[in-house]
Amino acid sequence: MKLAKVEHEQCDHGVVATTYVMIPDDTTAERFQELAVAARDAYLNAERELKSFPGQPDNPGYQPNYERYPGKTVAEVQEIHKQLMALFKAWEAKRDAARQPYSYHLEKVSNGQIKLFSDFDEDTIPIANIHWGHRHGQRLRYDEPGPCDLDLPGSIPDERERY
Repeated sequence: MKLAKVEHEQCDHGVVATTYVMIPDDTTAERFQELAVAARDAYLNAERELKSFPGQPDNPGYQPNYERYPGKTVAEVQEIHKQLMALFKAWEAKRDAARQPYSYHLEKVSNGQIKLFSDFDEDTIPIANIHWGHRHGQRLRYDEPGPCDLDLPGSIPDERERY
């Protein structure tokens, strides 16, 4: 497995987010690009399908409400409840698909070959523990920079050192 990066761009904002995943060693850059675009399309399609649903149906509950249909037989009310439950379950499935993050869709379109970091056990990823000691007053930058941060080496200069 090798590390891969998806940069998410939007309008004139440039890169607004980054997704890091592990891909099989034999995956080419072109194939990874195809999967990334397919995941984007799946994500947007899930969102589109939820919006195309004719509104959120009421939850019919676990049991039929016989008092709501006084002129119907028990079998008729149970059939109505079954239909309402099917409609609600269909909406719920579309809602759940639309709530999934991009990384879920990326893993799904790759048939599970692309893995997220959270899918790996600590036993399979080597972990290094670094003790920085007492560096009070020294402004170190050892956290991971965001996609829009400058790539500054080592420590950040003090404000008075700029002039």
